[in-house]
Amino acid sequence: MVLSASRTRRSARCHAGTVRIPCVAVVLWSLMLPACRERAAQPAVPQAASESSLHGAPPSTDAVPRDILAVIELWSGGRKDEAIAALLASSESGAPATQYRPYHLTEQQFIALPAAEQDTRRAAMVATFESLRNLVRETERRARESAAAGHRAEAEALYRAMKAVGSANTGPEVTSLADVVGKSFVKWADAGLAALAERERDSSTER
Repeated sequence: MVLSASRTRRSARCHAGTVRIPCVAVVLWSLMLPACRERAAQPAVPQAASESSLHGAPPSTDAVPRDILAVIELWSGGRKDEAIAALLASSESGAPATQYRPYHLTEQQFIALPAAEQDTRRAAMVATFESLRNLVRETERRARESAAAGHRAEAEALYRAMKAVGSANTGPEVTSLADVVGKSFVKWADAGLAALAERERDSSTER
């Protein structure tokens, strides 16, 4: 299910000092859709979502992706293996939280913007987080496959990469929309890590 920017505008238009509960509810509803409803084609990140004026920081020009926007660009371009490899490399290198944030914008900064600019940014944010969600879901799927095949270390690394993205996109330094998405990623990663630990305990008992 594609997040609808027009529906979000109608339900999530906010005024300074208010909490955009409808917007958060729409995003949370979309995130909870089962994996079987995933779209076959991944949405491309709109041009507006790649502009530094919208994100608060320019995308990296390095050959190796240094921020999550570059990773999302790989994913949206159909280079899924490269995108997940880049995400994993960032996690294993101990990248700072800012590297995982597609938007360097707090909720208070967002609601202080003029209404028209909020609409523009919200549309870009919805599309970007939709792509990021699909990337993380595929990472989760691969982690489950690795765990089932007995590759515990590989599965754990993938789950920890998911958690790194989620943790970085929660709290007062991000928008409420990002916070909802980030908390979902953390929840999925924690569930996977717990399943790995349980599998390890079962194996130890059998031995």
